[in-house]
Amino acid sequence: MIKVETILKVADNSGARICGCIQVVKNAFRIGAKPGQVIIVSVKKNVFKKHVVKKSRMIHKGQICKALIICSAKGVKRWGNFFLRGCLNRIVLLNQYNMPYATRLFGPIFREVR
Repeated sequence: MIKVETILKVADNSGARICGCIQVVKNAFRIGAKPGQVIIVSVKKNVFKKHVVKKSRMIHKGQICKALIICSAKGVKRWGNFFLRGCLNRIVLLNQYNMPYATRLFGPIFREVR
C-alpha cells in the first residue's frame, strides 16, 4: 500500500528516478493506494539530460505530477487465493492529459493496472 511520504521508483524513461508520494486519492486515504490507482508525487531525483530535443518533456527536480502505480511491494490478492508481490514500489509518471511522459516502461506490470 502506498501512503503519503512513501518513496517510489520510476519505471520508465521520463528522466525521473525517485519520487515521493504527497497525496493519494480520497477513497484510498486511510488504507493506501493499490496498483492501478493514480497518486500525486513530487520528483526527488532525476537524470540530467544535456541533449533533449523537446524541453516540454523534461522532468525537473521538485516538479509535481500525477503517477500511476504499476507494482507494489505489499502485493495484491487475486482470484483463486493467489497472492502476487513485487520487489519495489514502482510508478509511471503521467502528464496533464493522463498519458505517460515516457515512451518505454521497464520491468513487469501488474494485471490490475488494466
